[in-house]
Amino acid sequence: MGNTKGYYHPRARTSAPKTPQVVYTDGMALRNGQADASGGVGIYFGPEDSRNISEPLKGTCQTNQRAGLEAIKRAIESTPRNIPLQVLTDSRYAVGGLSDWGDRWESNGWTNSRGQPVANKDLFKEIGGLVKERTAPTTFEHVYAHRGSHGNQQAGNLARRGA
Repeated sequence: MGNTKGYYHPRARTSAPKTPQVVYTDGMALRNGQADASGGVGIYFGPEDSRNISEPLKGTCQTNQRAGLEAIKRAIESTPRNIPLQVLTDSRYAVGGLSDWGDRWESNGWTNSRGQPVANKDLFKEIGGLVKERTAPTTFEHVYAHRGSHGNQQAGNLARRGA
């Protein structure tokens, strides 16, 4: 089920290929939640694709959620703006923030439903800005982890290798 509504999903403004570029993204952190956590970013476009990425998460905040958002950001940056893009991830947090909650967060001054600052606001805003710059649609879709999706498994392997 693709999510195509919301602040982060502008309508296409120019003609572009109708078939979207599909990319699987994943992020993970070894020892997530610990002071010595080590995150990794995985992006899988396809077999032997030069755009596939496996690298460590940069910065001091090393969490699964941050690594997953960084992977999505890098996938968008790796895709021409006029090509429709379908981002598949096993992060409900990322899909929710980019599809359902982003408008609300922004209108509430980037606070969540509990009135607390939105975690990873900087990455949500960066990704939102990248999507707004695109001239073709960008969709975010949740896929279940460990349920046989080859692309999701490959993105997960790349993220683990990066961590």
